[in-house]
Amino acid sequence: MIGRFGGDEFAVIMSGTPAESAITAMLRVHEGLNTLRLPNTPQVTLRISVGVAPLNPQMSHYREWLKSADLALYKAKKAGRNRTKWRPDVRRKSSGFAEFF
Repeated sequence: MIGRFGGDEFAVIMSGTPAESAITAMLRVHEGLNTLRLPNTPQVTLRISVGVAPLNPQMSHYREWLKSADLALYKAKKAGRNRTKWRPDVRRKSSGFAEFF
């Protein structure tokens, strides 16, 4: 399922898909966008940053999952944008984040 999440952000929910397969799928999206050329603006290259976060059974609310994906997205942007990053463990504290518990 794909939907606009807000502003220029979109969410892709890949139910029953292992995280590694989701990452592979997003890398294919990167490749597709890098080769896509629009007829009226062939000089423009489309780029995306992606945060992948598996749904963890320990998460008590969907907001925890969204926060995990958002942190992975921030990690991708901080690493230089146009990347896919994975956030496997939302409960691990890093970079001073007190998290959301």
